[in-house]
Amino acid sequence: MTESPDGRPLDSPDLFCRDFAAVLDARGVSVREAAERSNWSKSAIGNARTGPRLPRADLVTTVLAAVGVPEVEVRGWARRHAALAAAPAAPASPTTAPARSTATLSADVPPPSAGAPAVQDAAAAPAAGPQETGGRTTRAVVVAVLVTGMVSGAAGWFAARTAGTPTAAGPVVVTVQNKVALGAEDLVEDSGPAYLSSRAIAFCGTRGCREDGTDVVSGAMLPATCTVVGERMWNYNLDSPAAHNPHRVESALWYRVTWPDGRSGYLSEVYLEPASRGGLGLPACG
Repeated sequence: MTESPDGRPLDSPDLFCRDFAAVLDARGVSVREAAERSNWSKSAIGNARTGPRLPRADLVTTVLAAVGVPEVEVRGWARRHAALAAAPAAPASPTTAPARSTATLSADVPPPSAGAPAVQDAAAAPAAGPQETGGRTTRAVVVAVLVTGMVSGAAGWFAARTAGTPTAAGPVVVTVQNKVALGAEDLVEDSGPAYLSSRAIAFCGTRGCREDGTDVVSGAMLPATCTVVGERMWNYNLDSPAAHNPHRVESALWYRVTWPDGRSGYLSEVYLEPASRGGLGLPACG
């Protein structure tokens, strides 16, 4: 890291992003929670956490204010951003290739991202070790519980998926892909779980339509009975490099799915694996 004459590290967009992530982590705010409070997308907030590019000033100040950072500190962040934006870009090293971030977001855990539930992104994520292993174990347990409950009460749904020929006459099993497109080509697990909503609209966590106790992570399978056109959702941010990410997806299509306890709710198809998108021949919800 470049240092000033007195030995302190010089400010940089990368350091700015890491400090931004540290503020969210210190407050226990995930990417998804930050997105719901600020109305910025999870992927935009996720990109702001990981860097290395300087994020938008209005994103940073809006998110920080939304998560409770005092106004005087928010103004300090705005001044810091302005100073970095005005500084000349540092020349790229001719001998060192930029490292592509491969760190994944931790479980809630965001959004920015997404969410995230408490978010850890590339620059602020802890080193791989027991905590990361524990996150994977937690996800595996959640998926196993869902699958076990569904197998015991709905074996027919899995037979329909195995046959690969969904019909409008009955439920079709869909598989959750709760991931965010970040940067040019990364697709990483959202730090916050997806969940069912009582309405086909975004940000139900702050709009009173989240179905409690329905959190799901990638790999969970649920039976879908019909589809409806609702508010548009996306797994990336239009003003970020993810706009050209091959994993990006946006859609206004929502599936009505059934929870193992009999409840039902809506889930945007952007939270489903590619093979589960497109309606699957299901009827429109009445």
